[in-house]
Amino acid sequence: MPYTQPAATAGVAGVPVAVAGGAVDAITATFVPALTLDDKTLCAIIALGANITTTPTFAPNGLAAHTIVKQGGAALVAGDIPGALAVCILEYNLANTRWELLNPKADVTNATNVAAVVHAVDAKETPVDADELALIDTENANVLKKITFADARGNTGPTGPTGPTGPPPDGVIILRASSGIPSDVYPAASPVLKRFETYHSSRYFVDFEDGAFEYLEWEDVVLVDWDALHVHFQVAWMTDSIDTFNGTAWGLEGFCVADLAALDTDWTGAEVVITDASTAADSSGKLRLTAASGELTIAGAAAGLPIQFRLRRKYDDGADTLAAVARLKYVVVRFGRA
Repeated sequence: MPYTQPAATAGVAGVPVAVAGGAVDAITATFVPALTLDDKTLCAIIALGANITTTPTFAPNGLAAHTIVKQGGAALVAGDIPGALAVCILEYNLANTRWELLNPKADVTNATNVAAVVHAVDAKETPVDADELALIDTENANVLKKITFADARGNTGPTGPTGPTGPPPDGVIILRASSGIPSDVYPAASPVLKRFETYHSSRYFVDFEDGAFEYLEWEDVVLVDWDALHVHFQVAWMTDSIDTFNGTAWGLEGFCVADLAALDTDWTGAEVVITDASTAADSSGKLRLTAASGELTIAGAAAGLPIQFRLRRKYDDGADTLAAVARLKYVVVRFGRA
């Protein structure tokens, strides 16, 4: 015969309730009157704590222990029994000799449950580095994992000016030698066209002599989205000399002019020097590219203002060992973006 529910006073809405005993994954309970293992027997227990395994068992009134499942036979996950004092409703399935947990904790692997839970919680206006975000690991069977906010806003995930995580990429411009202006005082040479005979290509260069201060300038250079802080540069050059002592040194400086500021402005920014060491081999006719410079401070820097750049060959630097003309091809300027 099916189990007959006791009076409503024995439990909520007539369901018998007892405090769980045993262990969190081997649950016992004593009901009065005692339960029998009839099909669709309903009862409720006040849990000892959260289940740890996926196959906890239940043995009421000294009867045989049977596995607890959920949702028509699916195995539990750790924490489906939420914790101590949680009220868990169980129904016995005689055909399969198992107990069905009718109110498991919400499944966080279910997208509908996750969306509902996330939508219901309070927002945090200013995340900190230790805060955690959930993600689906597509490289590991789509399991649920976490990353910290510090990871997310650093190098993890898509980057760019409109990307959800990570810093925007650096901006890059090229200052071509052929577009430079020889300074009025200590001018560099005017651009010259050099023909390369084997494959008949032609390229413009500006020659910098050894033993002479010569300057080349670029005016009104706008760095789009510049953060007004970070600027680094590299110098591309060549020589026709076959001398194996062929190192060079280059200095770059710059300033901005704001609205109503004098255009006749001193070069008050700190010049930054970058060197290209000797190769100890013939490098004639080959493109030479320096390493990236240190941070270049732009005098009067402000986002959106054009910059006046000035470059010289620093022939008196100890690293400049080339006793011949150094031919400038271009300057690569990299800058931080806001």
